[in-house]
Amino acid sequence: MEWRRIRHAGESEADVVRRIYQQIKETEKRCELVEYWKEHLGDISYYIDRRPMKEVIEALEQWPVISVKRLNMAIEKRREDSVCDVYELYYILMKQDHEGNPAYLACIKCDEGEMEFIDPFSYKTETFSEEECMTNQKLFQLLEEGYQIVEITKEASLVIWDNLKETDTNELKYMQGFGRYAAFCLENDLFPVRESGGLQNTLQNRDEDSMKIVRSQHKIKSR
Repeated sequence: MEWRRIRHAGESEADVVRRIYQQIKETEKRCELVEYWKEHLGDISYYIDRRPMKEVIEALEQWPVISVKRLNMAIEKRREDSVCDVYELYYILMKQDHEGNPAYLACIKCDEGEMEFIDPFSYKTETFSEEECMTNQKLFQLLEEGYQIVEITKEASLVIWDNLKETDTNELKYMQGFGRYAAFCLENDLFPVRESGGLQNTLQNRDEDSMKIVRSQHKIKSR
């Protein structure tokens, strides 16, 4: 995976070697590469010698080793950089980039009513309102754009369903994304029993096609 990450589009292995050879002639670039590989080796050691954040290690067994530490570091960095110390992991999304590598987004509650999306590789962050992240304005949109849920906490799932309970289903812009979320909940026992009947009736009253989306996504997940 690390080889693929340093390889530019259209480059052969020989091209990569030549490019890096030219780069390491510069002292600054040479030091940068040394630090990069020291960090990569440190990631492996960290994974073996320490237990990362419980939610992450349980949820991300399929993640590349390097990203487990990167996610923890990203969360810790945001905690250090901010006066806020709430930081709570809500859900993690993943989709493949154009080269077939996994790209991740971690959604983290950072303050009352505010959420952040963190890319654990680049540390890039975007801040959204909690309502956007937990309903159709962000979560369902991302699912419709090809992201998949890697893991979601039970707390986050309850918040999402509570938001949906207060949402007019006619305002759900991303029904395909909602269908994928509902299918994930059905598959992983995150569908709140006390809400399921009312929600299904509401959707059926709105449009029978709405429930067809949920059923079709559930069938896909069950294969």
